[in-house]
Amino acid sequence: MMVSMLGSKWLIFVGACLAGIAVGLGAIGAHSLPAYLQSQELTNDAIQSPNQSAGLTPTSQTKIQKKLDNFEKGVRYQLFHAMAILVIGFAPVSAKLRGMRIAASWMMIGILLFCGGIYGIVFTTYPTHWIVPFGGLSFIVGWTCLAVSALWTGPIDLASPAS
Repeated sequence: MMVSMLGSKWLIFVGACLAGIAVGLGAIGAHSLPAYLQSQELTNDAIQSPNQSAGLTPTSQTKIQKKLDNFEKGVRYQLFHAMAILVIGFAPVSAKLRGMRIAASWMMIGILLFCGGIYGIVFTTYPTHWIVPFGGLSFIVGWTCLAVSALWTGPIDLASPAS
């Protein structure tokens, strides 16, 4: 019997990996990221104002705090949606409802675009901010697919094999 790429085992695997990565990123955000961002801002300040005394300007401190807040939001959304993917994977009914697997797929796309875009804003100078709204839209589509799947499904016989 061939297992589809979005079968329950696959969803559990992906959800668990995404959750583990979110926890690791959270640890980086709590322990290493503030110092990294401060060093980046000190370097930028020194390049922009070489005659100014060493230390962070209030503007740099605000930028760092905003990046830390954005990073925390990305990690939080990644963890929440990884948990949703896990729940879908563990649900006995997910093997029978294609809509649930589609919902999980949209949530994975949302993690890639929304969280990935936020991580890009924090760690790079590339303009990744434009991709974040598409990730948010992917999350919304995923949750909508899950809701529609639940409403449009008749009684499900869990005893019969998955279709």
